[in-house]
Amino acid sequence: MYIQNQHVSVSNSDIKIHWIILLLLAVSSSSDAVTLSGSPEYAVPGTKFTLTCDVPEEANSVQFYRRPNVTTTVGVIQVAGDQCYNIQVSPAVPCTSDVCSCVTCGVTIGTVFRWIIQPQTGDHGSVWYCTRTNLNLPDQTLDSDDYTLTVADGPGDSTVFDPPQNSVDIIENQTISDVRCSADCRPACTYTWSRSGTDYTNPLSLSVATRTNAGQYTCTARNIVSQGTKTWNLIVRFPPRILSLDYTDGNSDVAENGPKSLMCSVESSPPSTIQWFYKANNTDLLTTPDVLESTYTLTNADCLDTGLYTCSIRNSVSNTAVTRDIPINVLCEPRRVVRNETDQKYNLETGNILVMYALFLSNPEPTFSWSFQASPDTVVTPLVDGTDNFAIHNTFVMMNLSAVSVGTRTDIREAWFGVYGVTATNSQGSNTFSFIVKGKNMPKLPKSLSVSCGNPHSVEVMWNNGGNTEYFRVLYSTDNSLQSVIDPATIFKQVDGNDVYSVTIDKLGGGQLYFFKIVAYNSHANITSLESSGCRVQEGKGRLPFRSSKCQQCKNQGFDQVQFSGRGILIEW
Repeated sequence: MYIQNQHVSVSNSDIKIHWIILLLLAVSSSSDAVTLSGSPEYAVPGTKFTLTCDVPEEANSVQFYRRPNVTTTVGVIQVAGDQCYNIQVSPAVPCTSDVCSCVTCGVTIGTVFRWIIQPQTGDHGSVWYCTRTNLNLPDQTLDSDDYTLTVADGPGDSTVFDPPQNSVDIIENQTISDVRCSADCRPACTYTWSRSGTDYTNPLSLSVATRTNAGQYTCTARNIVSQGTKTWNLIVRFPPRILSLDYTDGNSDVAENGPKSLMCSVESSPPSTIQWFYKANNTDLLTTPDVLESTYTLTNADCLDTGLYTCSIRNSVSNTAVTRDIPINVLCEPRRVVRNETDQKYNLETGNILVMYALFLSNPEPTFSWSFQASPDTVVTPLVDGTDNFAIHNTFVMMNLSAVSVGTRTDIREAWFGVYGVTATNSQGSNTFSFIVKGKNMPKLPKSLSVSCGNPHSVEVMWNNGGNTEYFRVLYSTDNSLQSVIDPATIFKQVDGNDVYSVTIDKLGGGQLYFFKIVAYNSHANITSLESSGCRVQEGKGRLPFRSSKCQQCKNQGFDQVQFSGRGILIEW
């Protein structure tokens, strides 16, 4: 209002009334406002979401719009007959709870109008408003303020780690940095780490790498929409150790020619190279790379395979091999070693010492029994240690499975010539070793020795073969001041079977008394006749024979003792 040349006077009471009127207008304007809200706070994609248009001044109908399209309604609710109708469709239908609803306050008016939508992820941030219509009000139509729709969004595959690595490879006992898990979520996600049924908080804090905390960890990000997972792998490298070394079946024992398998299991990161050795000679049996378990099979066990077997392991973390031993015990019956496959033969003289060595390969240690049989037609008798000049000494060396029994017989007699047997016996069987002991075929004493001094300066010597002789020589002497003389002539055994021998010794001193013996020889020994004959060698005619029966007369003439050479026997005259 424009007023010119007039003075207006306003009192304090007028000013107060003015402000009261303004306040009432403001309150009235605020209470009459149309508002649009959504429920719940976040719309979950694909689920029902309620848009609520609150109309304090009451309305006959309400229209719902999504900007920027302000001409086409999304939904329309009208009150008629004290009931809410969905007139977005034609013909109009009463509202149902899954589409629309309202709060009526009269036959044709209502105050709260609700419209159900099912937003998707792409609807996030969309702008909505509602318009009330009331033909009885000065402002027949009135719009609400804009409402921005917030659509929840799950983590999906947006999960990331900080530090960003999905895997950490580290040596045992080194420090591990914390790992934080995050994702793009609306509303914000909660985060949980898990491994083998155990949960951990975010960030994942393991501090120090150990073999027990190695493995795969999963981070799960969750919100009202969904959940997403991502895995983080901790690789902890450490030197190997042997967890177990055992037999796949049974114990260490295995029958000869049978199989035996060994299994070595290890704890190792990275996996180990496993080697098998035969410890006695360090033979490399099998090598298996990059494994945590290895099996070695002895397919056809031999007695000499008995011993310790070594499982040796190593990996890239340490250059030092870790080893463990396990025994295999191959059971076998006693058997003679190769160099003693045939029976042993001995040729002895009476009075000699008989020593017999029997060497067997045996596992387990055998027992030994000795026996003797004089001839095939006599009984076999057991030999007992410490009786009849017989001694037994047994030894066993587990390292090479050698079993030795030594039988010794001293001062052997002719009756003890025959076959000796030693039998080795263990749980797997037995085996026998034989020794054939014979007396040497010594020449026998010459018999019927006689001499003849019928010719000057010579003596004829005659005798009979006692047996087993290959050749003879004549032994003669004069008195005890002279050594025995063996005639250089060799008299060989006669091939015609005649056992009577005669030889003439020439160039002897006439008038001398000579004594004669015969020495019999073969390849084993020699023997000198026990009896002797003698005579005085002729210078001229006549003879004086002398025989062994007159030995006492020889002694009277000073021929007391004679030591004959060779393997002769000491004879006292």
